[in-house]
Amino acid sequence: MARVLQAEWFRSLMLALLIIGLALLAFGVFRYVTLTYDIGQNMAFQIMSQDQSIDPQSVSEAQGLIAANESLREMVSARNGAVIAGGAGLILIAIGWLGRDLSSARRSGQTGQAKR
Repeated sequence: MARVLQAEWFRSLMLALLIIGLALLAFGVFRYVTLTYDIGQNMAFQIMSQDQSIDPQSVSEAQGLIAANESLREMVSARNGAVIAGGAGLILIAIGWLGRDLSSARRSGQTGQAKR
C-alpha cells in the first residue's frame, strides 16, 4: 500500500479526481441556479405558489397549463439531478484531496526517515 501511495501515477489520479470533482461541482451549482430561476418563471409554479385556482376558458388555455405543469415537473427533476451531480463532485474532491494528502504525508515521512 505504501508503494501505491508514493507512485506518481497515484498522485496524478488523485489530481484528476480533484479536477473532475471541481468541474462536477461547478456544473451542479450552475445548473441548480439556472433551473431555480426557470422554475420561478414557470406559469404553473407561479399559480401554485400564489394558491390560485384557474378555470381555463378554452382548450388551448388548458393545454398551455398542462404543458407548463409538465415543464415544471421536468425542471424540478433536472434540478434534483443537479444537486446529485454537485454532491458527487464534492465526494470526488474529498477523495482526491485525501489521496493527495496521504501521498504527500508518505513522501515526507519517507524523506524524514532517510535523514535519520
